[in-house]
Amino acid sequence: MWQGHEFLDKIRSDTAWNKIKQIIKTKGIDLSFEAIKLAGKSLLISLLK
Repeated sequence: MWQGHEFLDKIRSDTAWNKIKQIIKTKGIDLSFEAIKLAGKSLLISLLK
């Protein structure tokens, strides 16, 4: 499976997706795949703390 597909499966829930969009909006950056990946990783790290 392509890494992008695996990543999208992990952020598919509405809760995760909404938090990722909020992170990107707060930072004022474009909604690119790289930005989504970074925001997703940031969210995951914060949830693991």
